[in-house]
Amino acid sequence: MKRNVSKVFFTFLFLFAMLCISTFCQANSIDSIDMRIHIDSSGTANITEIWKAHLSSGTEGYKPYGNLKNCEIKDFTVHDDTGTEYSYDSSWDVDDSFSEKKYKCGIHRADNQIELCWGISNYGDRTYTLNYKITNFINQYTDSQGINFFLMPIEMDNTVDSIQVQISSPYQFTTDNTQIYSFGFEGTTEIKDGVIVLKTSETFKSSNYMIAVAKFNQNYFPAGNRLNLTFEQDLQETQDYANKLQKNQVLLVIFVIGLLLFIFLLFAAILITIYLFNAPEMIFDGGNKIPSVKKSDYWREIPCNKDIFKAYWIGEKYNIIKDKSGLIGAILLIWIQKGYIKLSNTKSGHFSVKDNKYAIDFSNFSHCENAQEQKLLDYFRSASGSNLLLEPQEFKKYCEKNYSQIEKWFANVISNYTKQFEQEGLITTTTLTKKFLFFHKNHSAKKVNIELQKEAMKLQGLKRFLLDYSLINKREAIEVQLWEEYLIFAQLLGIADKVSEQFSLLYPDMNQISNINTEFTTIAISNISYSGYHAAHSSYMSSQSSGSYGGSGSIGGSSGGGFR
Repeated sequence: MKRNVSKVFFTFLFLFAMLCISTFCQANSIDSIDMRIHIDSSGTANITEIWKAHLSSGTEGYKPYGNLKNCEIKDFTVHDDTGTEYSYDSSWDVDDSFSEKKYKCGIHRADNQIELCWGISNYGDRTYTLNYKITNFINQYTDSQGINFFLMPIEMDNTVDSIQVQISSPYQFTTDNTQIYSFGFEGTTEIKDGVIVLKTSETFKSSNYMIAVAKFNQNYFPAGNRLNLTFEQDLQETQDYANKLQKNQVLLVIFVIGLLLFIFLLFAAILITIYLFNAPEMIFDGGNKIPSVKKSDYWREIPCNKDIFKAYWIGEKYNIIKDKSGLIGAILLIWIQKGYIKLSNTKSGHFSVKDNKYAIDFSNFSHCENAQEQKLLDYFRSASGSNLLLEPQEFKKYCEKNYSQIEKWFANVISNYTKQFEQEGLITTTTLTKKFLFFHKNHSAKKVNIELQKEAMKLQGLKRFLLDYSLINKREAIEVQLWEEYLIFAQLLGIADKVSEQFSLLYPDMNQISNINTEFTTIAISNISYSGYHAAHSSYMSSQSSGSYGGSGSIGGSSGGGFR
């Protein structure tokens, strides 16, 4: 036993030493970032970023933005120093391999921020050019127009030797018509030849960030962000944030130094406490670690007794489902399949999935047998207003305001099915006893039966099968009901766009005999469920992040960035 304790101690000591070494010896380095922003006459920022770096590890580069409010990032493209234009991956997965990300770019949505991502593709001295647009870049204050934007995030993964930002527009900026400010870095901020220029004079460290603030003496642009405060009030909030962050960083340095001196005195007690008291709430048959189901065999049938909520619980627990919004979309498709609801024109008479000019008609559907579905139906009907025609932006706005209800709805799905599995004996309560020397601690935990793992293998197998177009093509003609069920589960699993596109090629006649039209139904449902859930989740995360910046005007606040 003593020998085991000694091994644990020196293992932790080794890991701690490696952590310290990795902190000071970064494998990747960024030489420079040149950011050129041109604000066009519509108030949209057309951005080009040139990143020069030396890379020897990792799989991707990324630039995060958070707190985007009414802004939207569009037309993201990347090319590198070899002249290669990267292809856009609409379902970017940060866990993909180096080769899977090679010469590709995409957008990853992570909690309350989005990340512009691109594959490293080749190691060595590299140059990447990013192009994208940010709409509604201009703030409209009660007394003027201006900019208040996070251009570079805090806590970047890599230091940057130099950063330069140029902000231009069709109008010449001068000291007479523009007041400029900046926060978060050591350097200069000036107007030069009609352009606002921000430039670092020292290495840009993880504790640095870059906020650009400008006030225009005239209303030059259409402003997408209307704020009920003056420019001076917004500037003061940004200054208060910068002061608070600087103070926190000083305190953090003092804390880290003290912690490093104190950590070895507490090491034994911490080790014992972590070991004895850190027990999993849920354990799986065969161990505490969640079993991997990635290598599941193909499965052609609908698993989980076709129960969409049961499949969601299993998909969440076994890391098969990457995006919760798929559950909302799957339920909407079920309702469309059964004819309860249907896609319709907007109240203005327009129908276009591409331009979000469509609605879902809830006028003939007000009751569900399933209580969980009924609750979701109530949300949709409340969001749709008196005409009961739900347009995409209406559900998004509803979710932003009622984020706690949406988050609670998902939590209830998990808790309700946990209770149901307990009643069925698929989840049992067990006691874990953890011992360390003379100490021991008992824990109560829920043990998941291996039967649920088997269902998880089937669900992952179905996902693999649906993504393998060649296998589908070899099948005999698919019955309409099974075809619809495939699309519903594809929606739950986050792959409806790929599956519906292939189905429309393989079975073009299905659209004439099914309520689920592959040309526009799955696209519309994916859009409305994704935008709604992520609006709710973003608002929820913002409400929980007491330490993050929440000023009225500053947009784009985020953390991270660089290469990973």
